[in-house]
Formats: sequence, C-alpha cells, structure tokens
Amino acid sequence: MDNFLLQEIKNHTHKTKLITLVGGGGKTTTIYKLADSLKSNNSVLITTTTHMFHPHKQVDHVYFKELPNVNYQNTAIALFDIYNKGKDKVDGFSNDRIDRIKESHIVDYILNEGDGSRRKPLKCYGKHEPMIPMSSDIVIIVMGADAINKPLSEEVVHRLKEFKEATQIQEGDIITDDVIIKLLTHSKGFLKGIPKNATAYILFNKSKTYPLEFNQTLFADKLFSITDKYEAIIYAEMTSFEVLEVYQRSNYINKKVE
Repeated sequence: MDNFLLQEIKNHTHKTKLITLVGGGGKTTTIYKLADSLKSNNSVLITTTTHMFHPHKQVDHVYFKELPNVNYQNTAIALFDIYNKGKDKVDGFSNDRIDRIKESHIVDYILNEGDGSRRKPLKCYGKHEPMIPMSSDIVIIVMGADAINKPLSEEVVHRLKEFKEATQIQEGDIITDDVIIKLLTHSKGFLKGIPKNATAYILFNKSKTYPLEFNQTLFADKLFSITDKYEAIIYAEMTSFEVLEVYQRSNYINKKVE
C-alpha cells in the first residue's frame, strides 16, 4: 500500500505544493524521504525558513541565492541563502521569499523546514517560531515517539521553559499522551502559526522502534474533540519510510497498513 502521507501530498491540486515541516524527532529525514519519492516525474525543492545542515549528497543539486532557469524534472534540488562551512549549516529565507518562490511555479513541490529542534525528539516553539510561510498547503508536525513516557528534561525537549508553560508539567514529570494533547492544542504550542488554509498532520516518527504504549484510538478521540485543525495522526518509521497506522479526523477510524 502507498505511503499515506505521500498520497495526501500528491492529492493536493495546486500547481506548486508547499509543505512545511516543524517539530522534532525526524523532520530532516522526513524531508529527504519525501523528496526522493516525489521527484519521480516531478521537480522537488528543499529549503528552510530557519537553519539546517547542508544536504550534500541528499539532493541532486544545491544552489544559493537564486535558482538557474533550467528543467528540474525528475530532480530534487536545494536552495538556500548562505552556507556556513565551519558549522556545515545553511541559512534559509524569509516566509515571504518562500511564498514568492512558490508563486513562480518553477518546481512542483517545495519541502520547507520551518523550525529547529537541536536533534531532540520533542520541542515547543520559541517567540520567533514557527517560520511557516502563509502559502503552505500542508504543515507536518513531527514528534519522536522516543520522547513519550520519558521524564521531562533538556535531553528530551528543546525549549524546555516554553514546553513547561504550554503543558503545565515540570522537569522529571512523565511526558504522557495527555501532555502531548496539551502541546498540540495550546495557542503557544503547535496550533501556533498554522496558516488558515493549510492542512495539518501530526507525525509520530520512530513508532516502530519505540512502540507507543497508550490507547491511540482514545488519543485521537480526545484530540479531535478539542480541535479540528489536524487532518490526521500518523504513526510512522521514516528511516524506512513506513506508515504504520493512521487516524483520520473525518472518521476517527484506525487504518492499519497491511
């Protein structure tokens, strides 16, 4: 069966589709897996509205400042503003610049990394985050399953102070599924910055390596009864690009991938 997330992205009808990924626990891996799958018969651009490591061999070509006017069909490319060789990191563009790149229709798909997590599985937003362009068609909120049922600490969560404010728990308290619901439904949590017309998905990455020990049906019922902002909850293992289970808001039905 096709990857649910990949199919949802393909189903969008815009000429150029802009997908912004935020959160922690596998954003960059997800971006590269999606790019590799989408580039067949399409053109894919990877960029960021924050900072990320230089992709090097993860894409076919890397450009800075501007894109040359060539045919990008069947290609995954990257475009950034500046390369910091010492840190091996790139700086990206403003939200407005990404919106303008989308309007140019030079590629079919744009995959944008919209915040940083310092390689931690979970995070909350800082004051300046998230950097989600207004023309984003899809927003994917990524969380590492390895953070669930762990004590809250700096090792597990990026921006600990903001996380505690949004979830009302303290260091050492267990990060339960109810804590995640608070994070997903708080105005300063992951509801922040989602454009009005964007479709938002929750992606629990590493769910095969770290099976989640909570009632996923009950979790979906609770979340979807509080907010209608999320289209689906996806449990996946992105290193192998596997979608394990999907709960869609429209029917709350657990769909297992056979």
